[in-house]
Amino acid sequence: MTVATRAKPQVAIMNAVHDLPVLVARDLGFFKDEGLELEFVTTPGMAQATTSHFVKFDSVFDRPLDSVYNSGGIDQYRMCEWGIMKRAVEANAQKIRGRKIVALGAFPVTASVALGLPYPNQVNDDLVLSAAWDAAVARWRTLPSDAGAKFDKEVDIDVASLRPMITFGTNPGMVMPIDDAVPEGNDAAFRKALAYMQIESGKPLLGLPVDVVAGGSTGTHDIDVELAGLTELQSGSYCVMDVDYRRIGGRRADAFTEFEMALTVLATVVSVPTADRAMVDAGLKAFSTDKPFPPEPVERPGVEYGFAGDEHGRLTVVDRERPVRLGEQIEFLPPHCDPTFNLYDRVWCVRGGKVEAVWDIAARGRSD
Repeated sequence: MTVATRAKPQVAIMNAVHDLPVLVARDLGFFKDEGLELEFVTTPGMAQATTSHFVKFDSVFDRPLDSVYNSGGIDQYRMCEWGIMKRAVEANAQKIRGRKIVALGAFPVTASVALGLPYPNQVNDDLVLSAAWDAAVARWRTLPSDAGAKFDKEVDIDVASLRPMITFGTNPGMVMPIDDAVPEGNDAAFRKALAYMQIESGKPLLGLPVDVVAGGSTGTHDIDVELAGLTELQSGSYCVMDVDYRRIGGRRADAFTEFEMALTVLATVVSVPTADRAMVDAGLKAFSTDKPFPPEPVERPGVEYGFAGDEHGRLTVVDRERPVRLGEQIEFLPPHCDPTFNLYDRVWCVRGGKVEAVWDIAARGRSD
C-alpha cells in the first residue's frame, strides 16, 4: 500500500511500563540530541480498541496497534517477543507495508534466528525514519563496548536439562516439575487447594485423566473452537455484551455483532438547562469507568453522553431535531459489563417492555 510521507515519523506510546525507555529518551532529549524530530502518538493497548481503527480478523493475530500501523497511522511500535515474531512473519508473507518494524529494546534472539531478523545489537537499516537516521546510526556504531570488557557474572544454563513445570494448585506459586509428585504442605490454604483440585500430596500428576480442557473468551470464541483438545469454552460476556466488546470488531463487520447487546442502564433526564445540553441521573456510580470511552445511548440518536460527576451524566444534543425532554428515560449501554454489574444489587430482566424477573447479584462486592 502507499503510505503518505510525513514531516515527522510517528512513534507509538502505549504505557509507561512497555515504553519507559522511549519516554526517558524523549524527556531527556536524547532523540533531539541525535537530530531526530519525532511525533509521539498515544495508542491503545494490544487488547483494547480505543481508536477508530477497528480490528479486522483477516489474520487471527490482528490487534488495534496492527490496524493503526497497517493503515499508516504510526511508523513504529513495540511488542512482546511473540508479537515481534508473528508480526514479522505476517509482514513478510502478506506484504502489508513497505516498511519494517524495529523494536526499541531487546529483539529476541530466538525470533532473530528463526526469521533472519537483526540481532539485538544490530540496527535494521531498512527502516528509514528521517534524513538524520543514517547519521544517528553511524554515531551509535562508534560506541562499542570497551575492549576486553566483561560481565560481572556470566551464567551458563543447559536448557536441555530443564524439566517442564506445571502448576498444580489454585495460584501460580503452586508449581512443580511435571514428572514430580505433588509436594507436601501443612497450612490450611495448601490443603484446601489440593482438595479443590482433587489431588493428593505424594502422588504424581502424570497419568491423571484430563476430561476438561477449558479456555477462550467471548471475543475469541470462534477462534478457540479450532484449538485441538479444547473441550470447553469459558465465554462469559456474550450473554449481555458491552461497548468494549462491540468495538473489537468481528469477522463480518467493524463491530463485533455475533452476540446481541442485552445489558443497559436506565437513566432519567433530570435537567435541561439549554437546548444543546441536558443532565441525567446516572454518573460515575452507575457505569464502569475503566474504559476510555463513555456509555452509549440505546436507540436514542441525537445525544452523546459524558460523565459529569458521581451522580450525573451530561448529554450533549447533537441533533436539534431530536430535543431532550425533562423526565425522558434513556437506556445506555455500559462500557464494560463486569464492573457495571458490581455496582448494583439486582438486575431487572425485561422482555417486550415487561419485567419478567428480578435477579439478585449475589457476587456483588466479592473477589473470592
